[in-house]
Amino acid sequence: MSIGSNATGHNKEYYPHEEHILIYFKRWDLSWTHIAEEFNSRVDINRRRTPAALESKWRQLKRD
Repeated sequence: MSIGSNATGHNKEYYPHEEHILIYFKRWDLSWTHIAEEFNSRVDINRRRTPAALESKWRQLKRD
């Protein structure tokens, strides 16, 4: 099963705690695939994201 097939959070705003999860795992310099696995295991099933979506959010957070 691929990560993208279960990514149901498409076009949903990130909750603050989801941003914190992303920031936490990115600090460990993990691959986006690994970050997506960790992120998706910690959020509700309808909030899951693809590696590409998480990378895009990370870039947005860095700009802001």
